[in-house]
Amino acid sequence: MYVIVNSLRYRLIAAVVSLAIFGVVYFTVIKPNHDAANNAVTQSEKQLQQVLNNANKQSGVSVPSSAVNLSTCLAAAGTDVSKIQACSTSH
Repeated sequence: MYVIVNSLRYRLIAAVVSLAIFGVVYFTVIKPNHDAANNAVTQSEKQLQQVLNNANKQSGVSVPSSAVNLSTCLAAAGTDVSKIQACSTSH
């Protein structure tokens, strides 16, 4: 169903209402999920780095250099998806 409104005032009201709905959805659903995902990636990178550091410190355990290089690349990439994909293809 299409409602054709000739009044500029109604068009502006509709635009403001649409923007308000988008703002509410963005700040209540999208942004918190995005932040949680970024925090999870950052936390997992730190845990991986700790595991590799602990393995290097233990006697008799040799961590492959490719694992160390991949870990360093992922830490430098942060949450940038294209950089993470470049790390996975190059290592």
